[in-house]
Amino acid sequence: MRKRRDKKKSIAERRFDKHRELHRTIQECAGDILGSDTFQSTRQFIQHGSIPVHRHSIDVARQSLIISRFFHIPVNERELIRGA
Repeated sequence: MRKRRDKKKSIAERRFDKHRELHRTIQECAGDILGSDTFQSTRQFIQHGSIPVHRHSIDVARQSLIISRFFHIPVNERELIRGA
C-alpha cells in the first residue's frame, strides 16, 4: 500500500501544483501589470468590504482561468487575465 501512495500525488499536492501553475500563467501573462506601481498601489483600497483591490483582481483572474479550463471554453488566456 505504501508504494501505491508514493506513486500517486495526494489531493493536497495536486491542488498545490494546480495553484502554482495558475500563478505561473498569471505571472507570465500579466507580470508587467502586477509589478507596476499603479497596481501595487491598489493594495491600500478595499473591494467588497474587506478584500484589497490587488488581491481581488488576482483572484478574479485565477477564477476566470479555472472556469474557462473546467468548461473547456476556448479563450485567449492572456487577454482573459489582463482584462480581469
